[in-house]
Amino acid sequence: MQALKLIMKTAAIGLFVGIVAFAALFIWIMRGTETEPEISDADKLRSNARLICRDEIARRLKDPDSADWGMKSGTWYATWPASIKGSDISVAPEFRASNSFGARIISKWDCSLKADGQDLRLVNLREI
Repeated sequence: MQALKLIMKTAAIGLFVGIVAFAALFIWIMRGTETEPEISDADKLRSNARLICRDEIARRLKDPDSADWGMKSGTWYATWPASIKGSDISVAPEFRASNSFGARIISKWDCSLKADGQDLRLVNLREI
């Protein structure tokens, strides 16, 4: 009877150790499969174009510190619509900023860039 109890106890411990080892292996394998999604070249171009447009617009504002770049969604300028057609990139910035009289207004711009690989060149920037 003692031998049977010892066998049962040993089996229970072995089963517990096996389950823990299996769970640890499973967690380790699953952790390795979680990777950040890669950003496409087109998304990188759009993001860089938005940043260039924001910087160029800031240089032209009367009070650049007043600009709320992400007015539309509560986020930053990354939500501005940007489209790519061949090597031409168009960005449509819209944000809130103070004008010459200190009034907060919605400012809309048209920003066009030309891509040469990953290099971008500003072609046109105008307030609409």
